[in-house]
Amino acid sequence: MALPSENPVLAANLQLVLSRAPGYDTAIDALRKAILGVAATHQSYLFSRSGVSSMADDAMQMAKGYRSESKQLLAEACATAEGMQSDASLAASVAIALLDRPELG
Repeated sequence: MALPSENPVLAANLQLVLSRAPGYDTAIDALRKAILGVAATHQSYLFSRSGVSSMADDAMQMAKGYRSESKQLLAEACATAEGMQSDASLAASVAIALLDRPELG
């Protein structure tokens, strides 16, 4: 599978995210939500830079929601030994860390 090299977060995680159907693996679901949160944060930045503050605020709210969902899913995944050792759990943790900015508090 060809991976997009221009987006390092997606390039590193796309194969992992697509390896299972949604709802099958909690760690992968956490990673999916975290990546969506990173994308929403990026959209917010682009809207803000373009002077479209209302859409920037909406995108940031989406990012907060995805961050919250991904943290909850990651906690569920890490409640099991398998989830604790999952590459997807580690990747979700890193993606969530990308979202941990003061304004997302």
